[in-house]
Amino acid sequence: MRAILFGWIVFACALPGLSLGFTTEVSLGWGPMDPADLNLFIGAANGALEFFRADLGAQGDIPPLEIMDDAMGLRIGESLELGITLGLEVAVFKAETSTAGTFAIDGEDYPVSLSLALRNMRLGFLFSLPLLGRALSLGVSGGVARAVVEYRGDFDYPEEDWTFTYVPPQKELEVVASSFYGAAFMRAAFGFFPGLQVCLELRGHWQPEAPLLSPEGEVDLNGDGDPDRVGFFGFWLAGGIQIEFPF
Repeated sequence: MRAILFGWIVFACALPGLSLGFTTEVSLGWGPMDPADLNLFIGAANGALEFFRADLGAQGDIPPLEIMDDAMGLRIGESLELGITLGLEVAVFKAETSTAGTFAIDGEDYPVSLSLALRNMRLGFLFSLPLLGRALSLGVSGGVARAVVEYRGDFDYPEEDWTFTYVPPQKELEVVASSFYGAAFMRAAFGFFPGLQVCLELRGHWQPEAPLLSPEGEVDLNGDGDPDRVGFFGFWLAGGIQIEFPF
């Protein structure tokens, strides 16, 4: 590893005008997503809430759970500039939805509280090639990924009158899915001060589906009879800053 790094330094120093140094970058991003099995759970849980209101005639206003269709993320990178960029990146994004309230039927109360949170973390290597005097760069990254889903459910209901096919699980649960990811990105940088740049980035990413596992094994929150899985694919828009430390 030292020999490889030394070789890159010698190569870079042999080319005049080449930028050398370390770069720290922080960016915030937004993108669409569809964790299909989790959204199936949300749809089934909303159907149970609607059955309470429409079919059982319950009094009370409990909002439906919102579908998980987008997320905000934070990404931090540390890289070495040797004519090309080699580095490490850590990224995390999160989405959550919840609802709570009380239904009343014939003077009897049925408290309901449902919450679902998804947190996805990635750790990987990155490689990028600067173009146009580093105003534009193209790159790829990839590594390991881990999704964590936290669920909390309290769903009291009149069992003798309940004919809906689904009842939200009444428990607290934390499950994980381990996988890998790959990404390709295009980044534009705008320098305002020496050593400081503002960046805009378009990133395409893929994280294959993996089963959600608890200490007891596979889980089925949506009640379709199959183990739940999560995976991600799509494009993200991000903006951030880069701080350069030349040597």
